[in-house]
Amino acid sequence: VYRSIDGAENWSSVGLVQEAINDIVVHPNNPLLVYVSSWMGLYTSHDGGDHWSVRHPDLSINVTGLVMNPHDPDIMYAGTWGDGIYKSIDA
Repeated sequence: VYRSIDGAENWSSVGLVQEAINDIVVHPNNPLLVYVSSWMGLYTSHDGGDHWSVRHPDLSINVTGLVMNPHDPDIMYAGTWGDGIYKSIDA
């Protein structure tokens, strides 16, 4: 995962180097809250990408897509490779 803090002029790595990233979703009301889906699961950062943690151990599978409801960011959907779609109503 790479992050820019100057309008995409410069980029720096913020971790998850060994992961194959599928989606990155930034919370619309809190830009420090970032979700990343990857081949190895779903990760979150509460500090804009400085630190990452596995969001939910049940999603330690290939999460191929991640969508946040634009009207209610606590509702999210995670699509997986061969294991269906998961829904969260508590962010």
